[in-house]
Amino acid sequence: MAPTLIKSFVVFAFIALVSAQDDKCTTVTKGALTGTPVMFPRYSLPKLQPSWFIPITQPCKVAGVMMNVCDPDGPPAPSVEILNLSKAWITRNADSMLHDISVDVIVFCKATSPNNPYGERV
Repeated sequence: MAPTLIKSFVVFAFIALVSAQDDKCTTVTKGALTGTPVMFPRYSLPKLQPSWFIPITQPCKVAGVMMNVCDPDGPPAPSVEILNLSKAWITRNADSMLHDISVDVIVFCKATSPNNPYGERV
């Protein structure tokens, strides 16, 4: 029961963050958003670069990925394409490049058995 509660809280907090800034943010998902969520620390992408290739850390066997990318210089919000469960491409769409872009990533770990609901480490 605890993993479901934690997952619900993390996803709810993430959606609340997105809705607060939705004209400057893009949220995308790929795969199944089930299993144990692992949220990575927010990181920034340099302000003067127009696009980035982002590797997605794999702390476990990943079932799905959710990314929220915000550009304080928007609108328009950045374009985000999750190419697969281990990499993404981000493109800045705002005309000015005065601030860094922030990226939040949550991966969802596959549960490998009923006895290990937290996901198998790789």
